[in-house]
Amino acid sequence: MSSIVGVAGLEATYEAVRLGKRIGLANKEVLVSAGRLVMEAVKASGALLVPVDSEHNGAHQAIRAGERREVARLILTASGGHSATGRPKR
Repeated sequence: MSSIVGVAGLEATYEAVRLGKRIGLANKEVLVSAGRLVMEAVKASGALLVPVDSEHNGAHQAIRAGERREVARLILTASGGHSATGRPKR
């Protein structure tokens, strides 16, 4: 499980990927900051990244429910932790 906030968990997550591990990814910063590097390592090692954040896991499940070729693009909105009113959640 990679759930350290920000990029602090990048090194450990990348090493787990290089070792071909199955990783529950609970933050997006690893992919935002080093997505190309991490995903190249996933392909090379056969590791499995499973998104466990609710929004990302929902998208993951939706894509896996059909054929990958059926999805042309996926758009995730960035709520930034704000409520529907636009004010930060407390």
